[in-house]
Amino acid sequence: MSTRHATRQTADELVALLGPGPCRTQRACEAGISPGRLRAAVRAGTLLAPHRGVLLPASTLAAAPTDRARHLIAVRAALLVAPAGSVTSHDSAGVVNELARPAAGYPDVVHLDVPGEPARLRDGIRIHESALHPDDVTVVDGIATTTVVRTAIELARGRPLPSALIPLDSAMRRLVASAAPGIPVRTAVGRPALVASVRDQLRLGLQHVYGWPGTVVVREAVELADPAAESAFESRSRGWFIEAHLPAPQLGVQVQGADGRWYWVDFLWETYGVVGEADGWGKYGTTLPDMTARFRAEKERQEAIEATGRRFVRWTTDEARDRVIARVRGALAARVPARIVANSSR
Repeated sequence: MSTRHATRQTADELVALLGPGPCRTQRACEAGISPGRLRAAVRAGTLLAPHRGVLLPASTLAAAPTDRARHLIAVRAALLVAPAGSVTSHDSAGVVNELARPAAGYPDVVHLDVPGEPARLRDGIRIHESALHPDDVTVVDGIATTTVVRTAIELARGRPLPSALIPLDSAMRRLVASAAPGIPVRTAVGRPALVASVRDQLRLGLQHVYGWPGTVVVREAVELADPAAESAFESRSRGWFIEAHLPAPQLGVQVQGADGRWYWVDFLWETYGVVGEADGWGKYGTTLPDMTARFRAEKERQEAIEATGRRFVRWTTDEARDRVIARVRGALAARVPARIVANSSR
């Protein structure tokens, strides 16, 4: 038997005995795999050692379908070597809780809150020094983590308003959806009582970090957060409009086109007859056939809406803040309150 085949067999045996996730070296040995075989598999690359005393089958990482899945593997490995009571926090908790985060991409380190430990970065783990209220901790898919509320507050702390709105909007949307199972999210976010209840949860979470640095803007952002925002770019754009003192738009509403069909739009300034779209390129797909079909459908959608007398304004993720604000301000200034053919509804 070749060395490569033997080490792959060791990795397969480990998966069969303990599952595909990261595990402690001690558990592997207790399961009957000798330290020598484990070391050989690590040298051959069929087993990975992300931390001292932790093993991970290379096949598990290779099979992870998304960046989120890969980060969750890193989180589980880090928690194996973290002190008792450690919980995933900050950007990593954002990944666990599936919140939109101000930072682009996925974290290159694992973020943990560790009780009684000083803040530091070591071996790919960023330890944060912060006190946790018992209500701020939960478990998601077996991972100890800060709650949606606490995570959103931590991600918003110390950031300007447009960035702070990103996790807070996302948290509100998640909480509204959880509070209204069986109801479409786009419907649930339009129910004032649900939204008010969720906002109260964020206010309560803020009490747990009262007086902490970076929370002044968070307090403002909590009052402005809107679960109707469907993407980080929509949240950031709305923050720009607030800072620029533009008229407040409605978010995530339906408008009827001249063709009689109803279309969802990101922003609507109904009084001005202006529709705004915060376009991320991802919505158009990645293959040429998908992109062609979606561009055509989007063109037809815009034409149907414009035919009602409304004006369309688009901006993309690669455009500068001031340019977007100027274009939206210009569109609003050019429109006096006018009669619009179609109605709008949430």
